[in-house]
Amino acid sequence: MQDQILQALRQNDAGQAVQLAQAWTRDEPGKAEAHRWLALALQQQGQAEAAMEALQQALQLAPMMRSCTCSTPACCWHCASSTGPMKPCCAPPGWTPTPSRLT
Repeated sequence: MQDQILQALRQNDAGQAVQLAQAWTRDEPGKAEAHRWLALALQQQGQAEAAMEALQQALQLAPMMRSCTCSTPACCWHCASSTGPMKPCCAPPGWTPTPSRLT
């Protein structure tokens, strides 16, 4: 699913990315990664409050993310990993965010 979301984001289709991520969170509500992708897609769509809510859900599911000091879902991308070390980040691998969209 993340490949489809990433493809939608690369095509600047945040609406499609949100729909895909929402479907993923419905199908796998306990998967932190799905909520992180939803947060990123919502942020790219300009829904900062909803993005932070999705990020908070990911926090509940991935405790390592709680020590992240980033302020946006995109910057918390790698920090949210519950299986690896904390890493500096700004976006998912292979995707370059539009600077005006990161706040």
